[in-house]
Amino acid sequence: MPKENSLIKTGIVGISGYSGCTALEILLKHSHARVTYVSANNTTGPVAEIWPKLNGLTDLVCDKYTPEKAIEKCDVVFLAVPHTIAMDIAPALLKAKKKVIDLSADYRLKTAGEFTKWYTAEHKDK
Repeated sequence: MPKENSLIKTGIVGISGYSGCTALEILLKHSHARVTYVSANNTTGPVAEIWPKLNGLTDLVCDKYTPEKAIEKCDVVFLAVPHTIAMDIAPALLKAKKKVIDLSADYRLKTAGEFTKWYTAEHKDK
């Protein structure tokens, strides 16, 4: 097992949804990651109350998302948010030199035009 200070500090934005919960379950078992930050837009409180199946597995508390906290607490941030939301969040994290893993469709396609074609919304972060 790696030393605590060598673990990758990981955050999840969108913990209250299925993708966020699944990412958390995987990361809690990962031998090289430590989840240091979880957030959601409208859900706050102990993760074990949000997801009772995680009772006893984590003492994390979900806060409302702020880029400052994510930047301060994480090396890598998973975005488990609805389509078109990640493009509002990712730029600040990337500017702060954080790694971002987007689980939505916002950065899945190669061009902004392809995104518009498939999702009928303009991509804000070309």
